[in-house]
Amino acid sequence: MATKDIRIFTRPTGNPTIQLSGSAYSSIALEVLESGSVSFQGTSGSLFSISDSLSGSLMSVNDISGLPILEVFDDDRVVMGSFGQNTLVVTGSLVGIGTDVPANNLHLYSTSTTGLTIESTTADPQIHLISTTDDWYVYADQSQAANFVIQSEGNPRFVIETGGDIGIGVTNPNARLEIEDGGTAQTQLLKITQDDANPYGLVIGNDTFSTIDYEGFGVVVGNTGLSTIDSRGTGAALAIRVGATPTEAVRILTGGNVGIGTNNPGTKLDVRDDSTGTTTFAQFGSTTISSSTREGGIKILASAGSVDHTVGI
Repeated sequence: MATKDIRIFTRPTGNPTIQLSGSAYSSIALEVLESGSVSFQGTSGSLFSISDSLSGSLMSVNDISGLPILEVFDDDRVVMGSFGQNTLVVTGSLVGIGTDVPANNLHLYSTSTTGLTIESTTADPQIHLISTTDDWYVYADQSQAANFVIQSEGNPRFVIETGGDIGIGVTNPNARLEIEDGGTAQTQLLKITQDDANPYGLVIGNDTFSTIDYEGFGVVVGNTGLSTIDSRGTGAALAIRVGATPTEAVRILTGGNVGIGTNNPGTKLDVRDDSTGTTTFAQFGSTTISSSTREGGIKILASAGSVDHTVGI
């Protein structure tokens, strides 16, 4: 059987064309351009074209206005979406959304506040990270009011409740930050390290007292290893409370006066006990000290030229 060719010859004017009409108002024409490219022409312009060139744009699918919404280039780029917006760009093995120069396997760029949305109404929306040693999951736990969870080895490691409480090693934190060791052999639950003696390692403040960041209760470790507890700020004081229903045991005022049994010590050391039947405020010495040699006791230092006084045991 002889081979038959279908040939389209150049017309006296215009490009070789096959026109397909579906109605009196629409038609599509397959046109061979002078460049050798093939173009499908609609009533509003080019809908689809294939280039005979091996450089630049090789193929494009256009919208009704004739602008490309899918275009293939000679440098292995595939661009999709609104013209000039880089809605989706594939460059080799890299995918860019909003960018034509993706730097990773998936690169998202957006000038709006929303860059990526993961939604599920039947399961926990999640991101799964796979490594050679362990898998990590980042997800919204719908069984716990959509808490934000980071999980590994099947256990939640970090949780942020919708109310803002944060848990490390605990799934239902009852404080702004709650840390649970989970029965591990760790000897420290929290470690704060500072590079020098200038910043505080820990500051607990109260905006009613002071809005200055470093004022309040502070803990700092100096370069020499000296650990310091500060109650910093104008009028600041330090109190120690103890008991099942904590009551104040010690108060240190700004000027350095220390009170035991009083919250307003008038001397460097002010010891008081207002309870009945108690006669001993302070006890010094040891049962191993010999009274015959008058070892131990209290020594009161006088000013220069005066006599010191010692109360022995």
